[in-house]
Amino acid sequence: MCLMNSLIATLLSVLSLVVTIEGQFNWQTRDSFDEIRKQLDKVVEDNCKVMDINELFLPQSSVTHIPDLKWLGIDPIFPNRTNLLHIHNMALSRAFYLSYILQKAPDDSEPGFMYYFLSAIADVAANRYINASSIYYGPHMAFTPSYKGFFNKTMPLFAPRAFRADHLNDPYHLEGTSTLNTIEAIDLGAIQNNSFSTNYTHEQYKINEWYRLWLP
Repeated sequence: MCLMNSLIATLLSVLSLVVTIEGQFNWQTRDSFDEIRKQLDKVVEDNCKVMDINELFLPQSSVTHIPDLKWLGIDPIFPNRTNLLHIHNMALSRAFYLSYILQKAPDDSEPGFMYYFLSAIADVAANRYINASSIYYGPHMAFTPSYKGFFNKTMPLFAPRAFRADHLNDPYHLEGTSTLNTIEAIDLGAIQNNSFSTNYTHEQYKINEWYRLWLP
């Protein structure tokens, strides 16, 4: 009888503990963070290809206090927005430089294709919180004097992109910890002909919302 009573008391204490742990956050009301978390968790590897395109993007209001060049020196920059400010200034700097050099430099002095790859890699290497950098050209807008047999011709697509790679499982990396020093660079414009799903200018390219906003 004593053993039975002790078992019942133990079971009741465990149940009360479970109920207490499960219900300790029930008093909190759902807020915007919960809605964003729900939208992020809804998209997984198995269903991302069939999800509606509107469900693959968060509203622009998800990130607040984004640095703006017009308000620098007027609005305060919060400590948790300094990396956004760095990205903002870097994007403007690259845009001004490339716009100037491509308009003013002679054709034989324009940057070659390799420069764009190295420039994107330098962007990622400059800040450990920048995971990717890329330069996208519109159709038949990229030209380089580097190819001697490619005179007066343009590339159908050209989009050098550098991103920080995960090398935890590489056989030569014995420690198995991320050093953030591995950067991979590819050309997103090097695709097969009529491959619409990999063409960043085509509507079937799932994440081309930025393209419609920034490129013609």
